[in-house]
This record gives sequence, structure tokens and C-alpha cells, in this order.
Amino acid sequence: HAVAAAAVAEAAALAALAGMAARASTAARLAVVGAVTGFTLVPAAGTVAALARPGAVAGSAPVAAALAGAALAGAALAALAGSTRRVPVRALTTAGLLAAAVGFGLAGLAGSAVAQPLVLALLCLPVAGGLAAALAAALRATSAGGAACGLVLLVTGVVAGSLAASAVQLQALGPARTVAAVHAALITASVRWALVAAAVSGTAALVLACMSRRCAEG
Repeated sequence: HAVAAAAVAEAAALAALAGMAARASTAARLAVVGAVTGFTLVPAAGTVAALARPGAVAGSAPVAAALAGAALAGAALAALAGSTRRVPVRALTTAGLLAAAVGFGLAGLAGSAVAQPLVLALLCLPVAGGLAAALAAALRATSAGGAACGLVLLVTGVVAGSLAASAVQLQALGPARTVAAVHAALITASVRWALVAAAVSGTAALVLACMSRRCAEG
């Protein structure tokens, strides 16, 4: 209960910091994207890594390749679209977060299949690509000070997300008494965290969409 309460407080503080940074600094969308990336991605990787069996290096190769390839492709797409100025930065950041939300949501719906390397590699594509595209697009429209602010919020998001993911894992592992039960509990924790990450990413995308609409009307 203490870990859960601390996780809620930390998440609320992160949301408040990201909101204030987005409204009162040049970080704007980078503040939101950085906080969401730190809160969702690193803890999700940690929960999935806990499922890996010792020595399963071959199984992790497709996942690593998918993560690296999708991240590079997403960043390159955002850079290309930004250089041609055909796609607004606001639309790129929102679309990137929505893609990540879809990937996290599919991971939550996959259930026990999320522990399979090939399935996990496919699920990593929209998550890594979407977050990389959102970060790259937001970074192009941010000053050096705003970039530093976004980096601070990303690290703060990692701390808050890790604490929240630990609370989810502890709740799932509570009744586990055998090795099989522990493995099943870790799968449950991964699925639950994927759904949390999908909700956070989707909410952030809606917030950015509302910000873009207000700017357009203003």
C-alpha cells in the first residue's frame, strides 16, 4: 500500500510538472512527450525483461532489432516531415503518441503471448516508432532550454514510471508461491502495465490535440 500511494503521488507530481512546463516554458510538447516516454517505455521494458529466461539471447535479438529499427525509422520520418514542412509538428507529436498508445494497447490485449519474442518484436514497432517520432518532432520545435527541460521530465518520468510499475508487480506477485505462479504473475503485471501505458499515451495525445486546436483557434 505504501508503494502504491507513493506511485500515485509521484505520478500526480509528474503530471503537474509536465503541465506547467508545457504552459509556461519553451518545452511545450516536448515536456509532455518526454514525461510520457519516461513514464511508460523504460518500466515496460523492465517488466518484459523480467519474463526473459536466463540465456535467452537468441530470443531477444528480434526484439532489440525491432526496437532499434522502429526508433530510427520514427525519428527519420519525423525529421523528413519536419524538413519538408508538409506535416505540422503538432500533428506528428500527436500521431506518434497515438501510435504508441495503440502498440501498448495491443500488448495489453495479447495476454500471455507478450512473452513470445516474435510477438513482442511486432508490438515494439508502433511503440518505439511512435515515441521516437513524437520526440524527434517535438525536439525540432524546441529551444536548447526547452530541450533540457524535456530531458529532466523524461528522467523524472522514468523514476515515476518505475515506481508505478513496481507497485503493479508487487500486487500481481503477492499470492504467487511457485515458479509457475511467479511467471504467470509477471505476465499479468506486464499486461496491466501495458494497459496503463496505453491509457497514459492516449490521454497525452488527446491533450496535445486539444492544445493544437486552441492554438489554431487563437
